[in-house]
Amino acid sequence: MGTLKVFAGIGILSLLAIIGSITFAYKEPIIVNEKYSENCNVELTLKYDNNNIQAAHTDVIYSTQKNTITIYDSEIEDFYGSSMQPTIFPQNKLIVQEFNGDKENLKEGMIIGYKKDDLIVVHRIKSLYYNYLLTEGDNNDYYEKISYDEVKYIVGGVLYK
Repeated sequence: MGTLKVFAGIGILSLLAIIGSITFAYKEPIIVNEKYSENCNVELTLKYDNNNIQAAHTDVIYSTQKNTITIYDSEIEDFYGSSMQPTIFPQNKLIVQEFNGDKENLKEGMIIGYKKDDLIVVHRIKSLYYNYLLTEGDNNDYYEKISYDEVKYIVGGVLYK
Protein backbone atom coordinates (compact mmCIF):
# COMPACT_ATOMS: atom_id res chain seq x y z
CA MET A 1 0.00 0.00 0.00
CA GLY A 2 2.91 2.37 0.78
CA THR A 3 4.34 1.91 -2.73
CA LEU A 4 0.93 2.67 -4.23
CA LYS A 5 0.80 5.95 -2.28
CA VAL A 6 4.22 6.95 -3.56
CA PHE A 7 3.32 6.15 -7.19
CA ALA A 8 -0.03 7.94 -6.82
CA GLY A 9 1.72 10.97 -5.35
CA ILE A 10 4.38 11.01 -8.08
CA GLY A 11 1.71 10.70 -10.77
CA ILE A 12 -0.35 13.53 -9.33
CA LEU A 13 2.72 15.74 -8.90
CA SER A 14 3.76 15.07 -12.50
CA LEU A 15 0.28 15.93 -13.75
CA LEU A 16 0.20 19.12 -11.69
CA ALA A 17 3.65 20.11 -12.93
CA ILE A 18 2.51 19.66 -16.55
CA ILE A 19 -0.70 21.63 -15.93
CA GLY A 20 1.30 24.29 -14.11
CA SER A 21 3.79 24.61 -16.95
CA ILE A 22 0.95 25.00 -19.46
CA THR A 23 -1.19 27.33 -17.35
CA PHE A 24 1.64 29.36 -15.86
CA ALA A 25 4.28 29.01 -18.57
CA TYR A 26 6.86 31.20 -16.84
CA LYS A 27 6.19 29.95 -13.31
CA GLU A 28 6.88 26.62 -11.63
CA PRO A 29 4.66 25.15 -8.91
CA ILE A 30 6.10 25.04 -5.41
CA ILE A 31 4.62 22.55 -2.95
CA VAL A 32 3.78 24.44 0.22
CA ASN A 33 2.07 21.55 1.99
CA GLU A 34 1.25 17.95 1.22
CA LYS A 35 -0.76 15.33 3.07
CA TYR A 36 -1.54 11.68 2.27
CA SER A 37 -4.59 9.91 3.65
CA GLU A 38 -5.19 6.17 4.06
CA ASN A 39 -7.27 5.84 0.89
CA CYS A 40 -4.46 7.27 -1.31
CA ASN A 41 -5.91 10.76 -1.52
CA VAL A 42 -3.25 13.42 -1.83
CA GLU A 43 -3.93 16.96 -0.71
CA LEU A 44 -1.43 19.50 -1.98
CA THR A 45 -1.14 23.21 -1.46
CA LEU A 46 0.69 24.68 -4.43
CA LYS A 47 2.10 28.14 -4.91
CA TYR A 48 3.05 29.68 -8.25
CA ASP A 49 5.50 32.45 -7.64
CA ASN A 50 8.21 34.14 -9.70
CA ASN A 51 10.44 35.10 -6.81
CA ASN A 52 9.57 32.38 -4.27
CA ILE A 53 9.25 34.92 -1.46
CA GLN A 54 7.36 33.59 1.52
CA ALA A 55 5.51 36.13 3.62
CA ALA A 56 7.47 37.46 6.55
CA HIS A 57 6.47 36.13 9.95
CA THR A 58 3.73 38.13 11.65
CA ASP A 59 2.89 37.47 15.28
CA VAL A 60 -0.79 36.68 15.81
CA ILE A 61 -1.93 36.31 19.39
CA TYR A 62 -4.57 33.61 19.72
CA SER A 63 -6.01 30.97 22.03
CA THR A 64 -7.89 27.74 21.42
CA GLN A 65 -10.64 26.06 23.36
CA LYS A 66 -12.33 22.94 21.98
CA ASN A 67 -13.21 23.82 18.37
CA THR A 68 -12.90 27.59 18.77
CA ILE A 69 -9.89 29.72 17.90
CA THR A 70 -9.90 33.25 19.30
CA ILE A 71 -7.58 35.73 17.58
CA TYR A 72 -6.84 38.83 19.64
CA ASP A 73 -6.22 42.41 18.47
CA SER A 74 -7.28 41.54 14.94
CA GLU A 75 -10.17 42.14 12.58
CA ILE A 76 -11.53 40.33 9.54
CA GLU A 77 -11.50 42.20 6.21
CA ASP A 78 -12.90 41.17 2.84
CA PHE A 79 -10.45 40.98 -0.05
CA TYR A 80 -11.23 42.16 -3.59
CA GLY A 81 -9.20 42.13 -6.79
CA SER A 82 -6.64 39.87 -8.42
CA SER A 83 -3.33 41.62 -7.67
CA MET A 84 -2.35 39.14 -4.92
CA GLN A 85 -3.20 35.89 -6.72
CA PRO A 86 -2.25 33.09 -6.24
CA THR A 87 -1.61 34.02 -2.59
CA ILE A 88 -5.01 35.64 -1.94
CA PHE A 89 -8.20 35.35 -4.00
CA PRO A 90 -11.31 37.60 -3.93
CA GLN A 91 -13.43 35.12 -1.94
CA ASN A 92 -10.81 35.00 0.86
CA LYS A 93 -10.97 37.01 4.06
CA LEU A 94 -7.97 38.63 5.71
CA ILE A 95 -7.01 38.58 9.38
CA VAL A 96 -5.56 42.07 9.86
CA GLN A 97 -3.90 43.98 12.67
CA GLU A 98 -3.93 47.77 12.75
CA PHE A 99 -0.52 49.26 11.96
CA ASN A 100 0.71 51.24 14.96
CA GLY A 101 3.03 53.51 12.94
CA ASP A 102 6.27 51.89 14.14
CA LYS A 103 8.46 51.25 11.05
CA GLU A 104 10.38 48.59 13.00
CA ASN A 105 7.28 46.34 12.86
CA LEU A 106 7.43 46.12 9.06
CA LYS A 107 9.61 43.61 7.19
CA GLU A 108 10.25 42.77 3.55
CA GLY A 109 7.83 40.07 2.45
CA MET A 110 5.00 41.18 4.76
CA ILE A 111 1.58 41.72 3.27
CA ILE A 112 0.04 45.07 4.20
CA GLY A 113 -3.05 47.14 3.48
CA TYR A 114 -2.50 50.79 2.61
CA LYS A 115 -4.68 53.72 1.67
CA LYS A 116 -4.60 54.81 -1.96
CA ASP A 117 -7.19 57.40 -2.94
CA ASP A 118 -10.41 56.06 -1.38
CA LEU A 119 -9.38 52.39 -1.49
CA ILE A 120 -7.35 50.04 0.66
CA VAL A 121 -4.77 48.22 -1.48
CA VAL A 122 -3.30 44.92 -0.23
CA HIS A 123 0.24 44.20 -1.48
CA ARG A 124 3.53 42.69 -0.35
CA ILE A 125 6.42 44.83 0.93
CA LYS A 126 9.37 44.49 -1.46
CA SER A 127 11.78 47.08 0.01
CA LEU A 128 11.94 49.38 3.02
CA TYR A 129 13.62 52.80 2.91
CA TYR A 130 13.93 55.63 5.39
CA ASN A 131 10.99 57.73 4.12
CA TYR A 132 9.04 55.25 2.00
CA LEU A 133 8.56 51.63 1.04
CA LEU A 134 8.01 49.75 -2.20
CA THR A 135 5.12 47.32 -2.52
CA GLU A 136 4.01 44.96 -5.24
CA GLY A 137 1.08 42.64 -5.74
CA ASP A 138 2.12 39.01 -6.25
CA ASN A 139 0.28 39.09 -9.59
CA ASN A 140 1.74 42.46 -10.68
CA ASP A 141 4.97 43.29 -12.44
CA TYR A 142 5.40 46.85 -11.13
CA TYR A 143 6.20 48.44 -7.77
CA GLU A 144 4.31 51.14 -5.93
CA LYS A 145 6.11 53.70 -3.78
CA ILE A 146 4.12 54.60 -0.65
CA SER A 147 4.81 56.50 2.55
CA TYR A 148 4.66 54.88 5.97
CA ASP A 149 1.68 57.13 6.78
CA GLU A 150 -0.39 55.31 4.16
CA VAL A 151 -0.03 51.88 5.83
CA LYS A 152 -3.29 51.01 7.62
CA TYR A 153 -2.84 47.37 8.60
CA ILE A 154 -0.64 44.29 8.49
CA VAL A 155 -2.13 41.04 7.17
CA GLY A 156 -1.57 38.37 9.82
CA GLY A 157 -3.39 35.57 8.03
CA VAL A 158 -5.77 34.55 5.27
CA LEU A 159 -9.02 32.63 5.68
CA TYR A 160 -9.36 30.56 2.53
CA LYS A 161 -12.85 29.76 1.29
